[in-house]
Amino acid sequence: MTDPVASPAEAIYRRFGVEPVVNCGGYRSFYGNSAPPEAVRRAMSDAAGGFVLMTELAEAAGRRLAELTGAEWGLVTAGSAAALTLATAACVAGRDPDRMLRLPHGAGDAVVLMPAGHRFAYDQAIRLTGCRIVEFADRDALVAALDRHRVVMVALFGERETPALALERILAETRPRGIPVLVDAASEFLEAPERWTARGADLVVYSVGKAMRGPSATGLLLGRAALVRAAWINGPPHQSFGRPLKIAKEQIVGALVAVETWLARDAAAERAEWLARLDTVAAALDGLDGVTTERDDRPGIVPRLRIHWSVERTGFDFTALRDRLLAGGPRILLDDYGGAADATLVSPLGLDGDSAALVGRALRSAFAAAPVAAVAPAAPIGGLSGSWRVVIDFADAPVEHHFELVQIDGRLTGLHRLGDGVAALEGHEAGGAVVLELTHRVEDNYVRHTFEARLGADGRLVGRVTTGAAASHTRGPTTFGQFGSVAWQGERVAPATPIPTSPAPAIHRINPDGLRHRADATIAAGLVFVSGVMPSDPTLDLAEQVRDALAQIDARLAAAGSDRSRLLAATIWLTDLADVAVFNTVWNAWIVPGDEPARACVQAGLQGGGRLEIAVTAAA
Repeated sequence: MTDPVASPAEAIYRRFGVEPVVNCGGYRSFYGNSAPPEAVRRAMSDAAGGFVLMTELAEAAGRRLAELTGAEWGLVTAGSAAALTLATAACVAGRDPDRMLRLPHGAGDAVVLMPAGHRFAYDQAIRLTGCRIVEFADRDALVAALDRHRVVMVALFGERETPALALERILAETRPRGIPVLVDAASEFLEAPERWTARGADLVVYSVGKAMRGPSATGLLLGRAALVRAAWINGPPHQSFGRPLKIAKEQIVGALVAVETWLARDAAAERAEWLARLDTVAAALDGLDGVTTERDDRPGIVPRLRIHWSVERTGFDFTALRDRLLAGGPRILLDDYGGAADATLVSPLGLDGDSAALVGRALRSAFAAAPVAAVAPAAPIGGLSGSWRVVIDFADAPVEHHFELVQIDGRLTGLHRLGDGVAALEGHEAGGAVVLELTHRVEDNYVRHTFEARLGADGRLVGRVTTGAAASHTRGPTTFGQFGSVAWQGERVAPATPIPTSPAPAIHRINPDGLRHRADATIAAGLVFVSGVMPSDPTLDLAEQVRDALAQIDARLAAAGSDRSRLLAATIWLTDLADVAVFNTVWNAWIVPGDEPARACVQAGLQGGGRLEIAVTAAA
C-alpha cells in the first residue's frame, strides 16, 4: 500500500524497497549527492523528451559556460572524476587519433606531477589514462622532476594550495615548458569569474552534483579552449578512450541550468538559511548534561554544527549513535567522514526547517535516554598467538595473507604480511569471536581491512572481511566499508609462547582516573610486540605526552632485548587528527633515520583523558 503522506521522492524509493533518510551529512556521493531544484528537474525533463546532435549541444554548452565563468571554454562531464580523466587524456594524446586510441597503454612513460600532500582519493581517475603520478615537495623538486620525466600535466588539489607552492609559482616553471596545470576544485564553490583560470590555470574541475545542486552525475571542466575541446574529443559520444564516461543530453542541460541558477543566487540569503537550520538543531540540544554544540561558520565553507557529548554519560560513541538514528523512524543519517568517537558534524545542505527540527528532536531523545546496560563480555579463550596462514576469497581468486598474532588476555596485536608489505594488526577476542583491523596505504589512500570471525572446533578462524579505502579527510565507516565483505579463513601454522616483559621501574605513573596503563611486551616468531602505551600523565601538553609514551616504549623494547632501531610497524591513535603535526615533530626526532617503521595513524576515542596511544612491533 502506498503511504498517503509520503513525498513523491519517498514513494518512489519505497516502491523498490529502499527507505529514504533525513540527510545530515551533506552532499556526498555515498548519500545520493544533492536534490536538484525544480528549475533543474524541469529542464532535464524537457530535454529528455527531444533529440539533438550531441556535437551541437557540446558547442552550445561550451559557449554558455565560457560566458558564465570567464573561462575560454567549458565541458559538462559525467561527474568531476570523469573531468579529471578526460583532462588527463587531452594532455597525453591531444586530438591525435593514433595516440587517443592507444590509451591507456599508449601513455608510455607519461608522468603527472602533484605536490606532496595533494594526493586524494580520486586521483585514480588520472591514473586511468596510464599516467604515473610523481610527487614533489618544493620548487627545486618540481624543477628536477620537470627535467627528469616526460611530464604531461601538473595537477593541484585546490583546497590544499600553500604559499610555497602557490599556483603562480608553479606556472612560472611549467609555462615556459608548455606543460598545462590542472586544479581540482571539485569541493569548492564556483564563482564568476572563475578564480583559478583567472589566475592562470590551464584547466579546472568542479562538481555540479553537490553544492550547485545539478544532476548528481555531472561535473565541469573549464579552461583553455584547445585542451577542453581535446577532452571533449577524447570523451563520449566519440569512439575513443573516454567513451565509457557517457553523459546524457538531459544531464548536460540540467547542469547548465544548475550553473546559471547557482551563479544568480542570493548567497547571503542562502547562508542565512543554512545557519537557521543549524540553530534549530542546536536549540533542541540546549540544557542536556554532557552535550555541547558549536557552529563552524568560517567564510568560504558550508557552515556546520559540531556536537560533542560525553561517552561515559550517554553510554554510546559516534558509531552507536549513528546506527541508532539510522534504525529509527524516520531514518536520520549522520555524516561519518572523519568523525570522532564523541562528536559529529551536522551539515545544513540536506535539511529544511521541518527536517532540522526533526533531527534536533531525535538527537535530544537519543542523548536523554538512559544508557543501554553493557553486556558482560564473554571470557577470552587462548590459542591465538602465533603465525597464521590466511586466505581471502576475493571475486577473481583466493589470495593468501599471513598474520603474526600475539594475544594478551582478550587483546590481539601483531603484523599482517602480504608479499613484501607489512602492516600493524590490532583487535580483540571474546568467547571465540575475533575482530582484527589493519590499515595501510595504497597510492596515498588509507586501505582498511576489518576481519571478523569465530574460532571453530578445529582451531580455524572462519568469517568475513570488510574492506574499504579513504583519503585522510574522508575516513569513516562508510568509506572503510565501501568495498563490501568477502569470506576468509585462517589456519595457525606455528604457535607462539607469550613472554611478558617486566615493567620498567623508572617510569613514574600518575593515574588521576584510576586507569591502569598496560605496557606489556610479548616475544613471538622473532618479533617483539609492545601493546598500546598511553602517557603516564594526561595533564601534560601533547608534545610531553608523546615523549612520555615513547620513553615507555623504549623501556619495554630494552626489556625485550630490542630497541627503536629495530622497529617494523607502529599504530598511533589520536583523539584529534589535528594533533598529527605536533606528534610528527616529536616522533621524527625519536625514530632512527633510515629505520623508519611502517606506520598508521587513526583517530579514536581514548580513556583516561589522554590524547594518544601508541603500539609498536620490532624485531627481537
